Amino acid sequence: MTYDICKLEGEDDTLASWQRGHQRFFTEEGKELGYEFTEDMPVVFEEFEVVYQEP
Repeated sequence: MTYDICKLEGEDDTLASWQRGHQRFFTEEGKELGYEFTEDMPVVFEEFEVVYQEP
């Protein structure tokens, strides 16, 4: 994951802070859903574009 991708979320000032926050998130979510966070687990990032918006 690069910081250019991470900053699109608009939540963190550095790649390191994004990594810490998401490691915490995935660790806690994993406890609830039955998986274990690992440094090499795949992460999917999707970016969407609004193509129509109701007036």
